[in-house]
Amino acid sequence: MIEIVASRLTNQLTHYEWENLLLCVDENKQDRLKCFVKWEDAQRSLLGDLMLRSVVVKTFGMPNNEIQFMYNDYGKPSVKNLDGFHFNISHSENWIVCAVHDEPIGIDIEKVVPIDLEIAKQFFSESEYKSLLEKDKWEKISYFYKLWTAKESYVKAVGKGLSIPLNSFSVKQLYEEKSIVLDGENVLFLKHYSLGQNYKLSVCSKKKYDFPNTIIKKNASEIYREFI
Repeated sequence: MIEIVASRLTNQLTHYEWENLLLCVDENKQDRLKCFVKWEDAQRSLLGDLMLRSVVVKTFGMPNNEIQFMYNDYGKPSVKNLDGFHFNISHSENWIVCAVHDEPIGIDIEKVVPIDLEIAKQFFSESEYKSLLEKDKWEKISYFYKLWTAKESYVKAVGKGLSIPLNSFSVKQLYEEKSIVLDGENVLFLKHYSLGQNYKLSVCSKKKYDFPNTIIKKNASEIYREFI
């Protein structure tokens, strides 16, 4: 079964907390965190890493200091020596989400904000754009983000990132909460979730029936306490 964990960054870390939590991730991650221009972005990235480490420690009993990451040719990370463990992380504004499974997995979250829907012409397939236009005025924005997160989660699940043009495949809605992707090579399934009123979230997997009905929500402070 897929596990989805979500955490909301509500409080800024103190300097003491930041310095101590920084020691809980590998040197490569530390260097990347120090390169962030915005303090909030660095905190979100750190929390995402710690969320994943928490799952690995609890699930496999692997000490945190033994967790090492490796990357495929497209930059998708995996945990070294855990071949049957797959994960993906996404964040938007103050929400950070992590999906884990025993098969390749993709997750994407986006805050629903006003947007020029003309952008859909560039990134959506012809059938997707047609479906968008058929929605009523108030549903268009919500449907746009449902499709956008679905497409992002798909390319992340496949593991090739944006080397796959977003308009080269189509998301077909099966039910209100579920969709399917057919791209000629792969058949993957999606489930859509709402996180609060203003966020859309999609998860993509090869396993049609492995999607959970609920998302596990954890306080950021609860995750931090596991490490310091």
